[in-house]
Amino acid sequence: RAVLAVAAVLGGVLVPLGAAPASAADVVAPVDGGWELRGHGWGHGNGMSQWGAQSRAAAGQTADEILDFSYPGTTTAVTGPRTLRVGLTALGGPSVSLRSAEGRELVVSTSGRRVRADQTLVLDRSGTSVRGVVRDPGGAAAWSETWTTAPVVTSSGRLLVVRGSGGTVVEGAVTVPTGSGTVVPVNVLDLEAYLRGVVPAESPASWHPAALQAQAVAARSYVLATLTPRAAWDTCDTTACQVYLGYETRSGSTTTWRQPASTNAAVAATAGRYRAYGGAPAFTQFSSSNGGWSADGGKPYLVPREDPFSVRTGSATGDALGTWTARLSVETASRSCPSGGRATGLAVTGRDGRGEWGGRITRLEVHCTTGVAVRTGASGSRFDLRSSWWTFAGARSDGAVDAAWAASGGDRGPLRAAVGPETSTPDGRGAYRAYERGSVYWTATTGAHVVRGAPAARWAALGFERSSLGYPVSGTTPVPGRDGLYQHFEGGSLYYNRATGTRVVAGPVRDRWASLGWEGSALGFPTSDTTATPDRRGTYQHFQGGSVYATPSTGARVLSGALRSSWAQRGWERSPLGYPTGDAGRTADGRGSYQWFQGGLLLAGPGGTRALTGGVLDAWARSGSETGALAYPTTEQGATPDGRAAYQHFQGGSVYAVRGLGASAVERPARDAWARAGWERSRLGYPTGSTRPAGRGTVTPFEGGRVVVDAAGRAVVELS
Repeated sequence: RAVLAVAAVLGGVLVPLGAAPASAADVVAPVDGGWELRGHGWGHGNGMSQWGAQSRAAAGQTADEILDFSYPGTTTAVTGPRTLRVGLTALGGPSVSLRSAEGRELVVSTSGRRVRADQTLVLDRSGTSVRGVVRDPGGAAAWSETWTTAPVVTSSGRLLVVRGSGGTVVEGAVTVPTGSGTVVPVNVLDLEAYLRGVVPAESPASWHPAALQAQAVAARSYVLATLTPRAAWDTCDTTACQVYLGYETRSGSTTTWRQPASTNAAVAATAGRYRAYGGAPAFTQFSSSNGGWSADGGKPYLVPREDPFSVRTGSATGDALGTWTARLSVETASRSCPSGGRATGLAVTGRDGRGEWGGRITRLEVHCTTGVAVRTGASGSRFDLRSSWWTFAGARSDGAVDAAWAASGGDRGPLRAAVGPETSTPDGRGAYRAYERGSVYWTATTGAHVVRGAPAARWAALGFERSSLGYPVSGTTPVPGRDGLYQHFEGGSLYYNRATGTRVVAGPVRDRWASLGWEGSALGFPTSDTTATPDRRGTYQHFQGGSVYATPSTGARVLSGALRSSWAQRGWERSPLGYPTGDAGRTADGRGSYQWFQGGLLLAGPGGTRALTGGVLDAWARSGSETGALAYPTTEQGATPDGRAAYQHFQGGSVYAVRGLGASAVERPARDAWARAGWERSRLGYPTGSTRPAGRGTVTPFEGGRVVVDAAGRAVVELS
């Protein structure tokens, strides 16, 4: 990322007026004050694509697999604990103010002086020395000192670097180097604590754990490879290094940002791990998206390679960076013109040869009223755009539409003859042509694809490319060996079967169905569209062989058979069970199946399909689940007449969860003896503990006594 910041200031080579352009490339003139562009990726494209990492993680790749692809030839190494000095350049100024973030004392190590919890330490310059003034809550100076060596400020809690009415809370210590110029606070802290403030600044906390772990390792490697131990600080807190946000950010009495648990977990899961090459930390650059091809970063492990997980059609949900559109204004382009000239045209005269349109631009001519400016390198063609990989937008397929029609069989193919000319789509992104039995749709990012039959009719009914499906990314295709058709689009897929109709499959539901084998899986064809759940927390879709339910917190889960039927009868996700948190599994004894939900467990076995929740579920699990003495449930959970307890009966006994007493597993024949005595209405009352071994038998304690069972299974009630 540091390369980005430095390279962005590089200009182009100016060619004097009258000099011949370096190539015969067409010069594209602006329209209405600018150029409409299409592009791929965001950033330099070296190393790891962050959105690509998220896509790979969503597809099941581990952090190591993501890193192996992003930095080929590197290996995993481990560093021990180490301290970093982070220059908080974004918080620098004429002075720096420090307070305790947690109402504790500050200590200045230089002199041992202490700053009360209600006071503020203000650090500024006194020549090349550092002066500290301690101010009371009212602003009056309590004391001051001047130090010729950098003071180190510590506290038993976290520190607040004040900015306005709030500031940034940091862990560790803060020092201010001596010298002249801006006063920059330097945060001295452990490497892992530093990373906890970096990872959430570089990747969304909501991302997949594997993507966040890959980011943590890349960030750790990057800082180890770029340390500047002879400078005033080892690394900085901006995009010139890596963005570091500290522990939390405050504005007045409000915390506006705090380290998320998910990114902290990623740092902890990869503690000390970094990528090495040749025995040294690798320079693990990363950017938001490489658009489908990584760039040449000038290192043996920063090599250009195709990345299908970073293009729009293969990216994670929410990725708008694999492909983008933008407008480049004449004013922006004119900044490159010599002698204050005005841009009159652009000509792309060199690309790196990798990916669509010939890849990233390596040479660009800016034709001006005062000459021609030649901009070279990745930064030269970026202007204020997301990347150097772009082309001029337009609604011309340049023959791609007709070529797709011809490849499908032309007049004798399924489309038959054309019924109109090629026409631009209303959004300006693409072009289409209508034929007797279908159409061909094209964009520069998706290519040209045939749309016909039932998928074409459903896509039209949804609103064509203006629908959530967007443009087609494949042609209409017969389902192998089945009576059906399918077609993939930017935003999902359409699947047709004579028995089920034409259905939209999209988002995490589609991804899960695809991972299982599409219509060839046990789910078969969809019988409904992908639909938002009534509470808007997730999406679901029904299939011939079951259903898929997906939420961001629970993932996409498959339900089928007796478990699905039972959940449906209870009210689907609106039931106390909530959403499924896992897929169905077989019980250890092979006699049943189970599935976990937010609110408990569904278990299908010899006793029917039953829900287990709360304390009853916990006690059953402690007793050994279905392989324990209780075995399978034979009833649903119920409440006792007095309202004190929840209970559930099992093949081998019962569980009673009693308010104030906890949940107890009562095994047969102790349960049967208690039942004959009158359950909780008897003098025994409620169980106060689970059945436990006693000699060669068992004993079960109750409020009013106990039930003792001997080795022969005879139960005796003993009242206290």
